[in-house]
Amino acid sequence: MANIILDYDGTIHDCAKIYVPAFYTGYKYLTDRGLAPVHEYSYNEVSGYLGYSVNEMWNRFMPELERSHRAVRPQPDSSVPPKAKKSKASPKSRGQR
Repeated sequence: MANIILDYDGTIHDCAKIYVPAFYTGYKYLTDRGLAPVHEYSYNEVSGYLGYSVNEMWNRFMPELERSHRAVRPQPDSSVPPKAKKSKASPKSRGQR
């Protein structure tokens, strides 16, 4: 049996395109509540946190932030339209094979 090893992030897919906007949303949540200083992070600064586990990232980024604030999930920005809901119908019932 042959094995294939793929380098997914940065080669096949650029995860930073999803991670960086999510970071900006989360960081705004923290600054709006006075939990973090206002700072404009560059795309490269933020993407530098990719590849770390969640705990490693927080320990490098804001080790002083209480753990209870690290788990907060900000509500989506109301200016961004919600994504269409996925159909619960099976692909077959929607005419797909």
